[in-house]
Amino acid sequence: MKAAEIYKQLLDKLDRTKDPAHAGGISELLAESYFKAAFQTSTRAEFQHALQLSEKQHLDSASLYKAVGSDAHAKSAEAKALFANFWTLDEPDEKRKVLERCIQLAEESAQSSELHGDKTSLPETLRDLVIYREKAVQYSIERKPMVEHFEKAIETAWRILEEFQGLASEDVELETINVLVRLYVYAENVVEHPRYEELEKKLATVPGRISQLSSKIGTSSALALGGEAAGFLAADLEGKIPKALLSFETCVSKAEETGDRYVQTLLGHIRPSRTKCRDRLRKETHYAEKIHRRHEEGFDLRHTIIRSRNRARTEQSNLLSSRHGHWSGRKITTPT
Repeated sequence: MKAAEIYKQLLDKLDRTKDPAHAGGISELLAESYFKAAFQTSTRAEFQHALQLSEKQHLDSASLYKAVGSDAHAKSAEAKALFANFWTLDEPDEKRKVLERCIQLAEESAQSSELHGDKTSLPETLRDLVIYREKAVQYSIERKPMVEHFEKAIETAWRILEEFQGLASEDVELETINVLVRLYVYAENVVEHPRYEELEKKLATVPGRISQLSSKIGTSSALALGGEAAGFLAADLEGKIPKALLSFETCVSKAEETGDRYVQTLLGHIRPSRTKCRDRLRKETHYAEKIHRRHEEGFDLRHTIIRSRNRARTEQSNLLSSRHGHWSGRKITTPT
């Protein structure tokens, strides 16, 4: 809560009537600090309270932005206020409704920014839109809206990474890539195989960028998020399980280093994934040795290789799909 205390002191010293736009910006930073602080709490009551503070502060930002006619910033802040509220809800139906409203406000904010040629704040709003849509995919109960949210999230994510490279901050780029990889993790269960392969090929350009961004930002949080994305891409795109394990180890280490439950919550799937990764590595080694023995004995390897590949692919799919239980339609796990 140290960052929140600093921003609150700054905000209290400002004359809101003289510079409401600047006050709105500080108020938004304070709201984001409350949001992150919520995931550093130890009890559900503290968690709820911090999120309520975040929601209230984002709404304060929205009113300040409206005072200077900044419709784009106001709607973006309103969407963030709703997203803070999203985390306090228990019922999936309520969460779905809130996410739909978040998406609507973020889209309107993005449209307003584009209309006024504001390319400074636009990438951040688009990043938020990707986050909201990724959550909407997880909470969809019908295939049509699920696929629609998925495709629009993918499209927006690539737009940030391609059109706004150099304009978007490194943090926005890295966070966008992280969500993009999350979408890819369960893409095979959402879209048809040709579409999945298309996405897979395009993602082949991403691993190098992850390393550049996380190293340049240099914070433990960035290294943790980068390690998560790099780990899953190493496992699936490259088929390099030892490399994936190393990324996961780094990821968990950096997440623990921050002491930030927000990052640790996002990466809570990593520990079981490391175990499954190791199991898969042992099994793949066994398959490789078995194929080698059969080759030496003169067996036709074609069907053996196909079976082994399919077996490994199934295990990999199970590994990757295991991590989205955290975002399933059940109640979100929060501090108790």
